[in-house]
Amino acid sequence: MKAEHRKELETNSLAEGVSTFVDRAKTGKLWDYRAIALVLALVAIGGVWWYAIRASRKANSMMWSSFEEVKNPSDLKAFADAHKDTVAAKLARVEYARTLLGADGLGRLASQKTEDRTKGVENIEAAREEFLKLADEFKKDTTLQATCLTSAAEAELALVGYPKGATLETSEPRGSVDKAAELYRKTAKIVGEKTTLGENFLRRATELEEKKKAVVEAESALTKLLPEKTNPRDTTPAPKAPEGLFPSPKLPDVVNPADSPKAPAGPVTVPPVPTPPATPAAAPGTPVPAPTPAGSTAPPATPAPAPKSPATPPAAAAPPTPATPAPPPPAPAAPPKDKDSGKK
Repeated sequence: MKAEHRKELETNSLAEGVSTFVDRAKTGKLWDYRAIALVLALVAIGGVWWYAIRASRKANSMMWSSFEEVKNPSDLKAFADAHKDTVAAKLARVEYARTLLGADGLGRLASQKTEDRTKGVENIEAAREEFLKLADEFKKDTTLQATCLTSAAEAELALVGYPKGATLETSEPRGSVDKAAELYRKTAKIVGEKTTLGENFLRRATELEEKKKAVVEAESALTKLLPEKTNPRDTTPAPKAPEGLFPSPKLPDVVNPADSPKAPAGPVTVPPVPTPPATPAAAPGTPVPAPTPAGSTAPPATPAPAPKSPATPPAAAAPPTPATPAPPPPAPAAPPKDKDSGKK
């Protein structure tokens, strides 16, 4: 009895649910509009978030690609200004400051031109200020922060020998040894005073403080060695040699090409070139040197001396030729006959 009653109740519940579903479908109340709106809102938010991430990644990739193509210092500054508050922009500023401190700064201090040295000092000061700003911005990256602080300390030491005014006796120097030592100690705290790098930075700071006077004197002496003024376009004429010491050579007269004798018209007869005599043939039995291969740098082989022929015995002396007898003297001529004696 209980089982049949339970089955009847389940059948009634199922039938009631089916009838309710059919009624909602007929009246358009099958879906809850609030739930549908919530689902659509979540889908829209997810789509926007996905598109934003994809666009950000694409823009970030293009930014790093353009950063790798930057070569000139002016382009680095323009890139940093175009992408402010980004990691790539900060790295571009680091490279730009390194250029100001290195090639455009320290590289100009040894120039013979006053303008170049002045520009070099200005670039070193700009690099020092930029490194100090970057050190404050890289607080979350201790490696780059320490790099910026040490570079600022190097710039500080490079400016010790250059006064703010005319001379060091009348004005303060642009750099300070104490400030450089302070920057090295600050770097040691960032990397760890117990580490190897930290100990090296502390040792460097201590040496600068102990030898402060020597450092200032050395930097000042190096600055005084450079010329104060230069004139690359000096037009002062060179001194002339005294006359009469060295005779001047007489220059040949200049001949006008129109006045020079003209070549005769007609074909030009070229004399035959004499033919060099032929090389005599080698004696029989003389070894012929082997030919040297093309491109070889070996010296030609020296031919072996020809074998000596046996000495020829001297010929027997020929018998003396008998002397030819002298011809006999001519006979005397007969006397002419007398015509009268014949008549008799």
